[in-house]
Amino acid sequence: MMIIPILILFIGSSVLALVIGLRSGNAAILLVLNIFWWIGSFISGYLTWLVWQDRKYSENWAMIGFIFFALPYILLTASMISAELFFIRGWQDSPAELLRLSGIVLLIFLMSQLIVGLLSA
Repeated sequence: MMIIPILILFIGSSVLALVIGLRSGNAAILLVLNIFWWIGSFISGYLTWLVWQDRKYSENWAMIGFIFFALPYILLTASMISAELFFIRGWQDSPAELLRLSGIVLLIFLMSQLIVGLLSA
């Protein structure tokens, strides 16, 4: 039951930082948000790796961690990254290029986690 408050806190803080960063055009807020998302993606990547390691067992208990933690994180973060990339597509300064690169690489990393996790089922 502890996952629900953490999920609400994650979604609330991410959406708030995303909206503030996009409305003000502040790339620094969005860069901090991307770092926050990267940290979470490494945690979900670890859970995905555990699922991949335990795929040969009939009782794959690591799949619970993937289903309840990594999968929601991947889907929520991928949708927020997609929104960020959509709204910064017209920005021309150098921090925007770093944001685009970070967002695209993070999106690829999350999608590869999703594929590995689903193949492990």
